[in-house]
Amino acid sequence: MALVLAASLNPNPTGANAASVLQLAMMPGGDRWLAMAAALLVGSVALLFGLPTLLIPFADRARGLGGTAVAVFALGVLGCAGYAMMLIFVQALAVEGALRPARLEPVLDDAGVAMVLFGWVGSFYLGGLLLALALLRARRTAVWVPIVLLVVVGMLPFVSMMGHVGQVLQVLLLAVALTGIATSAVQHATPTADRGDRHPS
Repeated sequence: MALVLAASLNPNPTGANAASVLQLAMMPGGDRWLAMAAALLVGSVALLFGLPTLLIPFADRARGLGGTAVAVFALGVLGCAGYAMMLIFVQALAVEGALRPARLEPVLDDAGVAMVLFGWVGSFYLGGLLLALALLRARRTAVWVPIVLLVVVGMLPFVSMMGHVGQVLQVLLLAVALTGIATSAVQHATPTADRGDRHPS
């Protein structure tokens, strides 16, 4: 839910790309940016700790695809955490007068920086797509879970047109899908634990 909070606090409703958001972070209204970055960081770290749960549905089927999906998705989540820290750092530099928007533009135009930013976003969405396909093959979750993930990925070209509501809706759908995976993991793990209790070694 921290990711939902971060999306709702985003003062940029136009769906600008990551580079544009970095530039906007230098503008007045730093408290809201700081709150958004903090929520994004907390949500990303919490999601990282929960990533092993995503592997449980692939215990029997689609292990290779499932493992690859979780690994790629993990790169995207790590990128979210790093991006949140970058927002905080850029905002702090702007407040202290050590960095101005005009000086940030050449940095964001650098091919290496652009590759990192696009790689982060690409890993997040590619990981979500692979995760949905792996869940369809594994058949260990409710059918709606991978469908919701596919909807989240499919919203990528349209989020900028949907504005603030689209951003919040996309993150909320992602949270619902991940909750569905976690619920399924608990349901499949509980019978095993019960059998272990009835038949101690």
